[in-house]
Amino acid sequence: MTVPPNSNQGRESFQLPASGPSNVLEYQASGLPFVTQSTAPSAGTTWQLKFPFVTKFFVVKNNGAGTLGVGFTANGALGTNKFTVAPSSSFQGDIRVMDLFFTTTVGAAPVFEVIAGLTQIPRKNFFILTGSMTAFSGTVAQQIALGNKGFGYGPDGASGGMGQGGGGGLG
Repeated sequence: MTVPPNSNQGRESFQLPASGPSNVLEYQASGLPFVTQSTAPSAGTTWQLKFPFVTKFFVVKNNGAGTLGVGFTANGALGTNKFTVAPSSSFQGDIRVMDLFFTTTVGAAPVFEVIAGLTQIPRKNFFILTGSMTAFSGTVAQQIALGNKGFGYGPDGASGGMGQGGGGGLG
């Protein structure tokens, strides 16, 4: 008996699985460099910095005279779930994120710099940080469908209306 040739034979064994947020090696290796500079938007509005990959760490340096607000979501940056960087100071976080949101909290819109060390974890493989991570209000079926893609967000990253949004610890 002869076995017909398989055109894909051997190819599958050399494909490495995509890296994910639980891959410890991504955080042990040095980060890929990412640097940008911008001016913060006026108070009441945000500017989103979308990193091409998940960060290992980031540093935000405020070079301006105004106070810079930084959040992990737009609602957080505009609300109380943010941290501030005073004029002529910086913040360093050993935090893995896909996005940062910036706003001016006091004074003139400051010029700021961001340097980050990136992992090789694709954005699509990371969960969505929301302000509703303290309590998921979806059904069991929704929890199963979403898996680790986030709490309160649909699989495409758009708001599914299931979370509390804007409240909670990470916003």
